[in-house]
Amino acid sequence: MGKNIALSQSGSREMVRRGLPNPPSFPPLNLTGEWFSQFLGGLFAGMTMEEAVFEANRRCTTVKDFSRMSLDHANGEMIKLSIALEGGNRILRTMELEPSRNKALPSISQLRLSDHGNWRKNHLGAFESILGKKPYYRHLEPGLKAIYLDTRIEKLGDFNTAIFGTLFAFLMRNVTASQLREAQFREAICHPAVKARGRELADQIDKEVSLLQSLSEHGPETLLGLIVNLADIS
Repeated sequence: MGKNIALSQSGSREMVRRGLPNPPSFPPLNLTGEWFSQFLGGLFAGMTMEEAVFEANRRCTTVKDFSRMSLDHANGEMIKLSIALEGGNRILRTMELEPSRNKALPSISQLRLSDHGNWRKNHLGAFESILGKKPYYRHLEPGLKAIYLDTRIEKLGDFNTAIFGTLFAFLMRNVTASQLREAQFREAICHPAVKARGRELADQIDKEVSLLQSLSEHGPETLLGLIVNLADIS
């Protein structure tokens, strides 16, 4: 995987190398447009959900993506929202991304969330500030709040999986995962007018930030922008 350009919170651009050689098979927190494109490509190719998650992680995640979400602020800066973990987020840099052979270390999915820094409230506040006026955010807000305010979700893997479930369910509101593989569906998205709309949407999706941003702006139609170039996959 080559280098991707991301915009730092200070507004300057930095080069970020994405892709993990031996990633975990649960979703990252930073479910970017690029990640979802790779994930949907896996489903198109006949992978199971778990296989598609693994492949997307292998191609376009960094370690930090598992505990940090990126959004674009209206002023052009990239805002990075981090989850607090017991032991500090630096633990992600020192442990393996598969269940560790050292029984004293948990797998990355088993890392426990910390309430340090009031990050739950801060994330929800950032969502409201950045996305609150977007036409579809109110459809996503109840699910996000339910996850963020549920202190029974104690582990990173469970939290990220819940966020993924909320975004994926809204993205796929009008189609099922199995329908993505059907010839009838592929023929439909190859229609010139549909394909033109898909390309228009694709140009508006910032693939370096969480798909929450595009879903809040375009709703389930975001799917068309992500899969428009996948229609020819056999």
